[in-house]
Amino acid sequence: EESGGYMLTLKLFELSRTHSPYEQLLRAATAPMRELVDNIRESCHLSVLHRDQLLVLTQVDAPTAIRLSVEAGSLHSAVDTLSGQVLLANSPDAERDELLSRRAEYLRKSAEERGAFLAMLAKMRADGWGYAENARFVGGRDLSVPVGNARGRTRAVLTIASLRGTHTAYADLFELLPRLQKCAEDIGRIAGIA
Repeated sequence: EESGGYMLTLKLFELSRTHSPYEQLLRAATAPMRELVDNIRESCHLSVLHRDQLLVLTQVDAPTAIRLSVEAGSLHSAVDTLSGQVLLANSPDAERDELLSRRAEYLRKSAEERGAFLAMLAKMRADGWGYAENARFVGGRDLSVPVGNARGRTRAVLTIASLRGTHTAYADLFELLPRLQKCAEDIGRIAGIA
């Protein structure tokens, strides 16, 4: 007051947390994700596209001693991760192409590699899911499905992240696809994006 200057407070931080564009989605995802993880005993995470990258909104860890965990709030390549690829596959073509035109990891690909990448995205869109093994590290495997519907705009992706090994109950992650799809549908319905 004496100097007439301004001082930073936590008000903007408080407002951003109160009015997060993802708050409704996070609230909708909490119970279905917890139920899924309790039943399948594998970790899962919910992600969105944010400023040309994949943002992990929330992670529910498997209730096991050995598990794969992805940190909530972490940013990853939308091009090099399965979650990002499923989101790109289910984005409007113009939006997808615009994002890809700004990403160095896509631009470094040869014309043939770009064609193969776009074909892979088209297959993911047609299938309604994506699967990857050893994509980011040896022994990792991911199974992802979009949250939302084809008529609207997919806003999120739900992914089971698992480690291949003798500790897991599922030698074939595809056994979990119907349960993962149901969880994604429940989240979409609750959030109003189904």
